[in-house]
Amino acid sequence: MRNKKTHWLPPIGLLVLVALLGWSPWSLSPSVGQPASSVAGAPPSPECKNYDKNQAIAADLLVPGMKLPCAPSVTGGGASNDPLDNLQHGFDLYSWLTFVALNSPADGKTSILNGSGPTVWQNYKQLADVMLENGHEPKRWDAPGNVPGIRGEVPPECLKDARPGMMVVHIEEEAFDQPFKSGPLLDQNGNYALFDILMNQQMFDYIRSNRLYNVQGQRAFAGAIDFPRGSDGASKKFPMGLGAVMVKVSWKVLTGKDDPKEFHTIQGLVYDNRQTPATCTVRPLGLIGFHVGHKTEFAPQWVWTTFEHFRNVPTQAEVDAKHLLPRYNFYDPDCDVAKCPVNQTPARPWDPRTQPFAAGFKSQIARVIPQMDDAIKINTAAQGVLTNTVWKNYMLVSTQWPTNAGSTTDFTGAPAPTYLPNATLETFSQGEVPLASSSCIACHNNATTRGLPAAASDFTYILEKAHMLVR
Repeated sequence: MRNKKTHWLPPIGLLVLVALLGWSPWSLSPSVGQPASSVAGAPPSPECKNYDKNQAIAADLLVPGMKLPCAPSVTGGGASNDPLDNLQHGFDLYSWLTFVALNSPADGKTSILNGSGPTVWQNYKQLADVMLENGHEPKRWDAPGNVPGIRGEVPPECLKDARPGMMVVHIEEEAFDQPFKSGPLLDQNGNYALFDILMNQQMFDYIRSNRLYNVQGQRAFAGAIDFPRGSDGASKKFPMGLGAVMVKVSWKVLTGKDDPKEFHTIQGLVYDNRQTPATCTVRPLGLIGFHVGHKTEFAPQWVWTTFEHFRNVPTQAEVDAKHLLPRYNFYDPDCDVAKCPVNQTPARPWDPRTQPFAAGFKSQIARVIPQMDDAIKINTAAQGVLTNTVWKNYMLVSTQWPTNAGSTTDFTGAPAPTYLPNATLETFSQGEVPLASSSCIACHNNATTRGLPAAASDFTYILEKAHMLVR
């Protein structure tokens, strides 16, 4: 089932595979492999739902107010002779459940099949509304913003254009420069792709209650950072409920050359205060990348889900075979490779105030690691259910999960697959080079607080964005 060109596990994972061959299903965790009916006496959770093992997307699941999975419900049984392939199948199904639940209408009155308006995740807290520049305490989760119908605080420069349903996109370096300052991504119109990070209430409340929203609070914090874990309640170690969820999205500025019906769109208030005077510009934005981390009882390394718009990029194999779509968001099929080398960053300076990019530069991006066969099949099935919605245009790239979550020698838990890049969010770290290529768990394992000394921040870089408290 898996694509044999993709490395599956590091050496430690081979040992895990041997152990897996003898389990009764899924011995690595008490919270995986349990059908919803097996959780006797578990109270209902208002935030999440226990789905059956390896639950596939079906129309009858897509109801108004659809809930996120409390935790993956996965079994190693399946059609493949390889138990890891069968587990990957279950996690990929979990990812689609997560995707449709998060992208369901936030009002809970209509389903993803016939609803519109802001989605569930658009009501999460944005990074800029939590890690305030003055280090002050963020407003409580349910506190209204200063403009009705817009989550969070609207900067003064944006107030004249603000309307219900809009989102503020704060242009800080991480909003246009990819991780580790590897560079910006330019679409075929020469405009910067824009990025944003959001978190659910469980994650936000943990940060706020522990005063982790500023540097002083992090330095005063005693103990290890341990965000809430999602659980189906089966093990009794954790109550049934949703764990910490963080979402990272990528947006494309839509122009007259784009078909807005192909994208989930918002009107973005693009706010930039890196220079004086600060600016705020209304831009129609189309969703092109969607990355989710969910901390669960069985996976303290979190489970990582990544989706993209189907028109983002071709695979390198498709480029070589000249099996291409007429147009892509980040690839020009008609440009000769000598003029448009793939996966190159533009020359500096990088400043999204100047668009289109100087000298007509446009990113020419190809997907280095092809999708696994299982993800392709699951995408086809899920997109068939969503065929009359904009969501049919989005595809699961893959799901990364720890095969040995409790390892005492490998704190990454031997993730599978070993590498997982999103072509819009980790564009320039694609590949299969240890310590250099994109792996959600391996990368986030390096995240720290701003304490003295710095401490592990539980697989999130959000805490590194804290500022000093200014009184």
